[in-house]
Amino acid sequence: MTWYVSNAALLSFFTTLFALAMAMAALRRQRVAGGLSFGLLMLAAAEWSFANGLELAVQQPEAKILWARFQYFGITSLPVFWFFFVLEYTHQAKWLKRPYSLLIWLIPLLTVVAAWTNDAHGWLWTQIVPATSEAGSQLVYGHGWVFWVFAGYGYLLILAGTLALVWAIFRFPRLYRRQAVIVLLGAAVPWLGNA
Repeated sequence: MTWYVSNAALLSFFTTLFALAMAMAALRRQRVAGGLSFGLLMLAAAEWSFANGLELAVQQPEAKILWARFQYFGITSLPVFWFFFVLEYTHQAKWLKRPYSLLIWLIPLLTVVAAWTNDAHGWLWTQIVPATSEAGSQLVYGHGWVFWVFAGYGYLLILAGTLALVWAIFRFPRLYRRQAVIVLLGAAVPWLGNA
């Protein structure tokens, strides 16, 4: 297997280390509202970033596709853990009872299965082609209907969590509003990045 560690791959690996540090700090504070789900959110971000770094670093198309598949464990978990974190942080965890929380995982689970079985149906990626004719070129993924269903679902969870956080800002005692605003500003970064 041939490797080329580009600046983009290094940035992904740095992001992995940062997310792991945040996860360890959060998991040490599991008793704090949202501590466990924030730790899991950061572990999902670390997994996604690490697999992305490996996809960027390997040169063979088959290896790139393998690491793209691994990314879907983190990609599909991130919006769910964000939603869980916000509900716990804002003391609305009653929505996280067993039947609801398991149903929330249905579309992410089906998306991961679609990533690993895509060769049989093309539902997640309709086509995968090199971006350029150079050896080791990054791949361009044509998105199928499963991708778009998950993308809509993921953004819906992120939006629901963000709106729950905004609502909590007005509901929290003045002492905790500043913390909620800081969390909301932190949430704005991925929104802006995706835009």
